[in-house]
Amino acid sequence: MAESCDSSQPEEPGGDFNPHAGLVDGGPKRPQGKQFIGLEETHTTENPTSKPSMQLTEQESLEAFTLVCASRGKQERDKKSETRLVRTSGEDAVQETRLVRTSGEDAVQETRLVRTSGEYAVQETRLVRTSGEDAVQETRLVRTSGEDAVQETRLVRTSGEDAVQETRLVRTSGEDAVQETRLVRTSGEDAVQETRLVRTSGEDAVQPSLQHASGKATVQTASHHTMGNNMPMSINIEGCSNMAVFMAPVSGSTFNFYPVVRQLKEDQPSSQAPLEDGSTHARDMEGLQPVGDTCRHSGVQTQVGDTCRHSGVHTQIGGTCRHSAQIGDTSRHSGVHAQVGDTCRHSVVPKIFEGSCGNSANQCNTKLTKHYKRTGSYVKLIPWINDDNMHIMDIYVKLHLQRTEGCALARNKVETVVDYEKIFQMKTREGDLINRVIFCGMAGLGKSTLFDKITYDWAVGSNEFLKNYKLVFLLKMCALDQESDLIKSIFDQLLGDNSGISEEELEFFIFNNSEEVLILLDGFDELVTTSLSEASFGSVLRSLRTMNFEGCIAVTTRPSHIEKLMGPSLVQSPCTHVKVLGFTQNDVKNYINKFYHDDLVSAASLLETIKCSDSLSDLAKSPMMLLLICLIWREKSKLPETLSQLYTEALTYIFKRKGPGFENSMSTVLVAIGKVALKGLLANDQKLAFSESDFNEMEFSTALKVGILSSQRVLKNLTSHQCIQFIHKTVQEYCAAKYWQSLLRDSREFQEILDVICQEGKSIHHFEYLLRFCCGSNQRCLGKILDSLSIRLLDGDGALHHLLIHCYFEAQLIEGRTSAPIKSLAIPQICVQKFHTEYFKALLHFLTHICKLEDSKMHLANIQSLHISGISLGGSLSMKSLADALGNMSNLVFLHLTGCSLAYRDVKLVTYYLIDDNQLTHLDLSGNDALGGDARLWAACLKNFASLKVIKLCKCNLQGEDLEHVLMAISKIASLTELDVSGNHSLGARGTANVWSTFLLVTHLEYLRLNGCNLRAEDLEHVAAALSNMSNLTCLDLSGNSALGGSAELWAHHLCRLYHLYKLDLGFCTLKYKDIGSIALSVTDLTNLKVIVLAGNRALGGKVHLWVDHLHHMQHVEKLDFSKCSFKGKDIEYLAVCLSERRHVTELDLSNNSALVGSAEDWSQHLCLMTHVQKLDLSGCLLILKDVRHVALSLSGMSNLRRLVLSMNSKWQGSAASWSGHLQHLKHLRELCLRCCFLTSKDIEAVAVLLSEMKKLTHLDLSANNTLGGSAHLWSRHLHLMKYLQNLHLSDCSLTGTDAEHIASALRDMAKMSELHLCRNTALGGSAHLWAHHLPHLKHLQQITLSCCFMTCADKSTVSQALHLTTNTLCVTY
Repeated sequence: MAESCDSSQPEEPGGDFNPHAGLVDGGPKRPQGKQFIGLEETHTTENPTSKPSMQLTEQESLEAFTLVCASRGKQERDKKSETRLVRTSGEDAVQETRLVRTSGEDAVQETRLVRTSGEYAVQETRLVRTSGEDAVQETRLVRTSGEDAVQETRLVRTSGEDAVQETRLVRTSGEDAVQETRLVRTSGEDAVQETRLVRTSGEDAVQPSLQHASGKATVQTASHHTMGNNMPMSINIEGCSNMAVFMAPVSGSTFNFYPVVRQLKEDQPSSQAPLEDGSTHARDMEGLQPVGDTCRHSGVQTQVGDTCRHSGVHTQIGGTCRHSAQIGDTSRHSGVHAQVGDTCRHSVVPKIFEGSCGNSANQCNTKLTKHYKRTGSYVKLIPWINDDNMHIMDIYVKLHLQRTEGCALARNKVETVVDYEKIFQMKTREGDLINRVIFCGMAGLGKSTLFDKITYDWAVGSNEFLKNYKLVFLLKMCALDQESDLIKSIFDQLLGDNSGISEEELEFFIFNNSEEVLILLDGFDELVTTSLSEASFGSVLRSLRTMNFEGCIAVTTRPSHIEKLMGPSLVQSPCTHVKVLGFTQNDVKNYINKFYHDDLVSAASLLETIKCSDSLSDLAKSPMMLLLICLIWREKSKLPETLSQLYTEALTYIFKRKGPGFENSMSTVLVAIGKVALKGLLANDQKLAFSESDFNEMEFSTALKVGILSSQRVLKNLTSHQCIQFIHKTVQEYCAAKYWQSLLRDSREFQEILDVICQEGKSIHHFEYLLRFCCGSNQRCLGKILDSLSIRLLDGDGALHHLLIHCYFEAQLIEGRTSAPIKSLAIPQICVQKFHTEYFKALLHFLTHICKLEDSKMHLANIQSLHISGISLGGSLSMKSLADALGNMSNLVFLHLTGCSLAYRDVKLVTYYLIDDNQLTHLDLSGNDALGGDARLWAACLKNFASLKVIKLCKCNLQGEDLEHVLMAISKIASLTELDVSGNHSLGARGTANVWSTFLLVTHLEYLRLNGCNLRAEDLEHVAAALSNMSNLTCLDLSGNSALGGSAELWAHHLCRLYHLYKLDLGFCTLKYKDIGSIALSVTDLTNLKVIVLAGNRALGGKVHLWVDHLHHMQHVEKLDFSKCSFKGKDIEYLAVCLSERRHVTELDLSNNSALVGSAEDWSQHLCLMTHVQKLDLSGCLLILKDVRHVALSLSGMSNLRRLVLSMNSKWQGSAASWSGHLQHLKHLRELCLRCCFLTSKDIEAVAVLLSEMKKLTHLDLSANNTLGGSAHLWSRHLHLMKYLQNLHLSDCSLTGTDAEHIASALRDMAKMSELHLCRNTALGGSAHLWAHHLPHLKHLQQITLSCCFMTCADKSTVSQALHLTTNTLCVTY
């Protein structure tokens, strides 16, 4: 042990010695709650009653917080370090917010108040008195005069008494001291800690060598000295660092030891000088970091050599924290379960390491900021051309984002936003920030550019929210695989190998300061690994789970990978799901104006071109496609027609930019790399990343230089290799199509690839762009693709029809000539919905081309229904082409042209082409408000449709005069049975109804709908008078005419003329309670009136007692609809009492009266009075469990009740075991409807047990419980308990093929089951091979309904073969 000392203090460069030299911002501040014995609290006090300073042992000194400071006696001078002002003689001492007075005055640090002369000292919850008074910190009680001192379970007595902390017993007067396995005696006795032997009274002191990260450390200790100078001592760590310890004199001759550490590189020469005894002394103090610190686990000061009771190991330099030796214990640092022997990287570390971590974070912040400001702030207009770029602020346009909390498929409330910071500010119901965000969108919608904008905003500090993050990392997942390490990836992609930043220190900062870190992972769908295994996850994927990393992580992905990303091993709720919507029309305008900011003429011309083309307008919604459009327009000032041509010109432009030689090699290069591209697309998981060895060297080199391939270094298993990718998936699909086209020379090989695409189990829609590009300007390819796929159109697959029509459009066949099997594209039902503008353009191209063939009528005769909605056709050339095509559809029955901006000329045009031999029965021209006011010009055309049965002219802005002309025209159509003019508000204009009603002479009309026409009381007088002569009229819809409310006494008496009515709808007419009496009285003699709808008249609720007695006038009414009438419990009581005497009422609809929830105990007891009611609807009343018990008990008294509807009671999910038992009292029930109740497998079990005892219940409707999908293996085994069931509805339940297999197997034991309805379970398509073999064993089954299940031809063939083996007559409906 060195005993010599140096009287001089170490000096700092540039001034007096500063204990905080080399530390950022003045070094680490003293943690709150730490005592610094021998400094302010000891040697600065002037209070003679204060206790002397504690004498620190050598071991305590080695672990003390480093604070090199010399102070002798009382000093009256100020000390200032950066923002710190200290006065030690009764003056104020300030460090940031800290105020200290040491002479009985107040001392404040944040919430800390200290008085050292018997006064109180407070830090947060801490109270200290130093003169035998109480001292409290949280649960800690300290008395320094032989009293008890308690911290948690710790008892300390300082006068030879016992001191206990957990299992620790300490005696300071030669007694034993035990901590776990530690035995300490301080008076020349032995002290043992694990394998450590220490003697402090002249005996040998042994401490085993410390294991450091890069060598062993030998610790040399020094005893207390009574000298007046700072004394250094040294700790030699072989090959890695030196540690110097300085002794600061405290009052009198007592010295306290403060160790200081500096870690040196192996190749750095030592700065220590040998002392007289051969030991060394640190001369250069620059960059020194403290060793001792506060334990991060407990918040108390630790000493070198002490055992951390939280980690179980010495807190030596480089030491590691082991978790407790309990398998499965969870680390409170990392949140992961620990195994015996696991090392916690977040463990207790010396302050030197924590401080250097902050330095590393600062350096990382600087490098990231520079990177994002420089290279990261420029968007390459063509990613493969370095010199063609724009600053992100000159081109970025805010995307429209649709956010929701939870899964992408959840039916949560959604919100559309344009400011991305709102996405990151979403909170849970409990008010916590949601720190997982998924940005989902199709390729090219701007997800990557959005992340670039976020990093740029962070770097320049333009976004207040992003200022919360010290570090923002943007990682491209195309360069990662499932084993990738987060820290390695950060250095690979952002920081580089020569950054000078320690990986270990940066990792420590990231995981211990996660609230200051934002991680952006771009392109989960492009992850190199396609089949994920949780056991192989590296820290990138592991961090997606909040239990592993509590900071914020945002991920982008395509929709095809959203379920995989939301799987149990990755992102879990709560998370924010964001759908990237792309550009709106206004966004497109802003983007183009920014792109052509110096050429507004070109911008205007391009905007007009896009506006006139539905196809281009649709493409421009994608930011990537809009960029390509702008680039091509910049080159040629015009755009191609098809997607194939657009990509051809885009790639030609790319090659051309590199020189003539590259342009000439374009075809060869595309075909060569296309072979690799096609192989990747045909792989099970569609491979998007390749290695250099997959390509031919020459073509690969050219493609890489041109830029259609990108190469990026990827680190995997500590081995670096290059990851090759196409710049975008659509480019890969285009190249693959070019190679596939080249195989036409070998028709066999071409067909083999087509067979792979069309085989069972593959979704043809995953190959949409590949097929479209393949057909580009190539009739032969189109013919082969149609030959293979057109047969599937017989299944009514509308999405496939869209795809094949696109393929036809891409081929751009010569007019009047074709050899492709185009007749198959003329399917019976064609539907074009709003926004399907690209599809409509392709469809119109197809129809126009067919019309120019000699046998056009033969090709189009198969079309029976054409529905076009929301496509602007009025006055366009498209309308002329469509009308021409309609004239060739000789078997057209349904024609819907709704919301198409049609004017009178368009209607005349359509009728002109349909005039000959038309079979049209349904004509819907709703939503064309330009027809209003001009009916005199087009209405007469309607009489040419002699076969019409239904005409709909809703919301056409018809005036009273318009309706006159319409009625006159259709009066001659004998087949017409329904007229719908709803939503034409002007028909209720004052004084008009008395005119147009006189033309209601369509005696053959059965249904007349006048809802929402703004009719008033005086109008009904004229309408009723006219309708009284229409003997065939059975249904009159007057709903939505709110002006009728409160005035029934003026118009109701006219209803008595409608003696032929069967149904009268007065819903949503704002009827008042006094109106019911007038209405009831007027229908007394209408013997044919069986149904009255009063739904939605909310003013009736709460006042039933005022009008219910009038119901006795409705002597012939059998069904009453009071849904959505805001009925309360008392209303049900009055209604039930009244209807108990009206035995003709057999159906009662009380659905969606949510005010009934929770009060069934009061009102349900009266339901039993309606003993004659056969059908009762209580759906949507949100009944809770206790309501069911009371309702069921009352309904048991309704002996005629046959059908009970309890649908849409969502609160029943998972609780059927509690409520189903109450329904067993309904022994007379035959039909039970539980639609949309979110039932689970356990609920089905309870319902099955219920039905096993109900012999008369034969029909069960479980439709729309999509929670049953994918879990039939859990609940189908209970179906056999429903042994009396004959009819089961499982429509809209998201059932899969495997579910159908389990259900079919269960039906074998249900001998009475005759009908099974599985409609609209779309996932059943392509799965018949799993369940069809059960059909021959279902001998009792008579009907299976599979409509809208996307059954393929192969499915139907499989089912047909199975049916041949059955002995009974089983009908399968598709």
